[in-house]
Amino acid sequence: MIFPLELMAAGQIGTWMVPVLGRQIMFLIAAIPGLIICVLLTRLPESPRWLISRGRLAEAEAVIRQAEASASRRWSPDPARAAPITMSSEPERSQWRELLSPAFRRRSLIVWSLWACAFLITNSLNN
Repeated sequence: MIFPLELMAAGQIGTWMVPVLGRQIMFLIAAIPGLIICVLLTRLPESPRWLISRGRLAEAEAVIRQAEASASRRWSPDPARAAPITMSSEPERSQWRELLSPAFRRRSLIVWSLWACAFLITNSLNN
């Protein structure tokens, strides 16, 4: 829901700042998030799947260990409900109907609802 709020805020900030400071100030304000993203991207670890596909197994293992250590402090899984891990030589192809399977149904409906609301709010604000 942050996108529609940002869109509305950008319009309000623009109507206040452009007459006072000129239109160029909006370009400077818009550059700030881009610069923050550039800095954050340098700190983002590489994807373990990508590392494994390139044969960099030790680095992938380190990334997984770091993620598990971070997650175990916030959430402790129930070992009885943990799914067994199986390795196959060929990855399974997923299907669209999996989105509505019991494992993903709740998440899918929440994400779809949020995007539908965001679209309707954005469209209403623009019109």
